[in-house]
Amino acid sequence: MMAKRLFVYAGIILLSLILFSVNSLAQQQVKNDEADKAVEKGNEKPPITVVVPLGPEDDYDRGVPRSSVERFLEAAKDGDYESAAQHLDLRNLPREMRNAQGTELVREFKIILDRGLWIDLELLSEHPKGYDNDGLPSYRDLLGQIETEKKTYTLLLQRVPRGDGVHIWKVSNATVAKIPELYELASYGLFGEFLSGFIPEVDFLGAYLWQWVGAILIMLFAYLVLLPFSWLSLSLINKKDRSPQVISFVRGPLYLFVWVLIVTSMKDLLSPTVEMQALFKTSTLLIISLTWVMVRLFDFYIEHLVHKFQEKDKTGAIDLLRPLAKIVRGVIIVSAFIIWLDNIGFKVTTLMAGLGIGGIGVALAAQAIFADMIGAIILLVSQPVRVGDFCKFGNTLGTVEGIGLRASQVRTLDNTVVSVPNGEFSKQHLENYALREKVWFHPKISLPYETTREQISTITAGIENMLKEHPMVHDEPIEIYFTEIGDYSHNIDVYSYVTTGDWSKYKKIAGELNFAIMDIVEKAGARLALPSRKMYVAEGKVYKQENV
Repeated sequence: MMAKRLFVYAGIILLSLILFSVNSLAQQQVKNDEADKAVEKGNEKPPITVVVPLGPEDDYDRGVPRSSVERFLEAAKDGDYESAAQHLDLRNLPREMRNAQGTELVREFKIILDRGLWIDLELLSEHPKGYDNDGLPSYRDLLGQIETEKKTYTLLLQRVPRGDGVHIWKVSNATVAKIPELYELASYGLFGEFLSGFIPEVDFLGAYLWQWVGAILIMLFAYLVLLPFSWLSLSLINKKDRSPQVISFVRGPLYLFVWVLIVTSMKDLLSPTVEMQALFKTSTLLIISLTWVMVRLFDFYIEHLVHKFQEKDKTGAIDLLRPLAKIVRGVIIVSAFIIWLDNIGFKVTTLMAGLGIGGIGVALAAQAIFADMIGAIILLVSQPVRVGDFCKFGNTLGTVEGIGLRASQVRTLDNTVVSVPNGEFSKQHLENYALREKVWFHPKISLPYETTREQISTITAGIENMLKEHPMVHDEPIEIYFTEIGDYSHNIDVYSYVTTGDWSKYKKIAGELNFAIMDIVEKAGARLALPSRKMYVAEGKVYKQENV
């Protein structure tokens, strides 16, 4: 069991790695947010330049803002802090920073950017003089903004002289002066400083190697903390309620949900980068685990209702619960998916509006399907027939085998299965034989004309006594009448009920009663009549009986 659970959580860790590799959508959302902030900070959006003048030649590509920042990020990522320091304006720094090393400032600035700012290079100017209508001095351009709990820090680029009469772009000295203050807010903390002290700062899938190691350690710590949680949770549940389903719920979705909560609550120990923050913002594992918990809790509620309806013999309600439960589960899962789409940056309102317009067309095209679904609800609520009932609709006789959302299945007397759309089936004239508490037994007994009055009286009295004594014949009504003198017989009608609703059982009892009637007729010295006609011959002519 321990090995199995370790395997499961190893799979979750692998899933986290995969999510980091496919988090481009989340990163794009962060880009858009930062771009919006940058545009809002300026008076108007920088103009789109069709012809881009080339900047002055420079060994570090510092001729225009975009290339300067791009080269700085590449050098800092590659660990070439010496080259990256050439992109910082270290002039006129505060006195306490004059002895600061450029390489150390680069390292701290990289950590600040990794933790607090996603730089969209497409928003930076490619003009040697930068943007001239962004609300900033002509020699400055906006790099980005970092928001903290106390205030917002504005990071700037500045056009400075290179020393040979050429102007280049660097990170402004005003921004460099803020690096120590920002670094205190963005520093790794004790946990991060400890791990980064002996694990190389290698960038892997948007995070440092030490952050990956720290994430695995946090996951393992949360797993170890939760080991007694499962035992404690199950010990609080009564033994009679400790079913396999409850145990699997505690050790499965509930365990995973609490595990994700613990890991998420400890994420700040990792000093997450912007990419990691974007991934945490999607709450993918949290949504998956919470959805799993909700679906399983809903399943428990459905099982409770099924048990309750079984006790009350409401099979129709149980049949209705099953398709409705599938619909509710689907709604839960789709809702969770929509929330996840919103978290990764999709415009859900636009998506829902599009689905609404498309839904009108789908609804028009699916009228028959909706009619069948409503028919299923009518059949399951009003219950003119239930699963297992023998019924007649139209000219068809058969047993109802299932009532689905779209159609009902009826097995006919030929042992074939007929699928009838519920919209049509619910409108049929349904004759439900299974609801009968008793079956009408009404044979017509025909006796030939030779039968005497005494024999007829003996036969009717004998049949009445026999029916009254039979245990499966209802006490009332039991009526036997000499009702008709027919074309070829005296007719006796029998009115009684056999106390069973089972058609097969009724047929067997009816056979017994018919044999008993034959014995009564025989003991009375009579016989049952056959359809026949007598002809009389007189003076060479033939007369039919009805003409005599």
